[in-house]
Amino acid sequence: MPHISINGAGGPLSISYTISTPASPSAKAVDPALPTVVLLHALHMGQHSFHRQFNDAQLRRFNLVALDYRGHGDSEGSIKETYGVAEAADDVVQFLDALRLPPVHLVGVSMGSLVALELANTWPQRVISLSLVAPPAMLEFLWLPGVAEGRREIFSCWVAAFQDTDLSGQTDETALLDAVCGVLQLGVNNMPDPMLAACASLLNSPLSLATRPRRLLMRHSLPLAIRRLAVPPEHRDCYQISVAFFTERTRPTLSGIACPVQLIHCGEDIAYTEEHTVELLDALRAAGVDARMHAVPDAPQWGNITHSAQINPLIYDMVMECAPERNIPPALKTSVVSPFEAALVAAGMPQDDDSDSDGL
Repeated sequence: MPHISINGAGGPLSISYTISTPASPSAKAVDPALPTVVLLHALHMGQHSFHRQFNDAQLRRFNLVALDYRGHGDSEGSIKETYGVAEAADDVVQFLDALRLPPVHLVGVSMGSLVALELANTWPQRVISLSLVAPPAMLEFLWLPGVAEGRREIFSCWVAAFQDTDLSGQTDETALLDAVCGVLQLGVNNMPDPMLAACASLLNSPLSLATRPRRLLMRHSLPLAIRRLAVPPEHRDCYQISVAFFTERTRPTLSGIACPVQLIHCGEDIAYTEEHTVELLDALRAAGVDARMHAVPDAPQWGNITHSAQINPLIYDMVMECAPERNIPPALKTSVVSPFEAALVAAGMPQDDDSDSDGL
């Protein structure tokens, strides 16, 4: 994947990214005649988690752009103690500037929803529409102490897994699996998904360990990128990304948002209920934002992976609604190739993986 360097509020960062156009799954630049959709991933994931959006024939009528955040995937950069939603949004807008992208349609999943809201509020001229999948509650520490404590427990298991590594060279596999299972429970309710397993393995993620035999954990399944977060002082980086990013944020400011917003509530999200999505909807409308809400009843928090057949058409409809004057070419009649497919198949995803969503 190509990289581009920025120097934003969070410090220097080399961002790994992908651009797809109707003509090319891996393009060097967007087609300026078409809408540009930027997809912002969930915590613990990365750009490869949008495979089932990039292989959707209808969405590939647009420019699709995905990137890895600071501390995720193949992006490389330090993490300050103050790193939070504002710094993450600044990274993304710096990325848009570096690629000289026109105003974009933002799609955010969970953590990505927080980043998208912040970006649209602070730089409203850069955003044409927002589609937010499984948006978190507006406040977590005060409203959802159980969720905040769950994030801390996952982090504590992660630290426990590596606390004796420096002295003994051994990892506590039980604690490590406890951390992995906690993440999978939060993201997909422990639903099995071959694409998710391959994606986690490819993204240097500890989630890949959940699908491997225990005897292979240390030999094959603990990538170097994750080892860098496994010893002090890198524990602080891991805490900042996975806990403080959520628990230390303040209620979002929404009055600067000038574009339409659709909230996509995932009905099986164990962290954030429909009530929390409705509260965000009401707050957006109170701020004068054109906002609406859809529900995907059986989807977990990472619904873009597990329920792309229901979510992709909602994204497509929002973009088309906001781009009626564009001369957008029809969907390709041949199968659409995702730029992530070869790597995911090599990492274990079945060759015939199908999101069951061609947008038709």
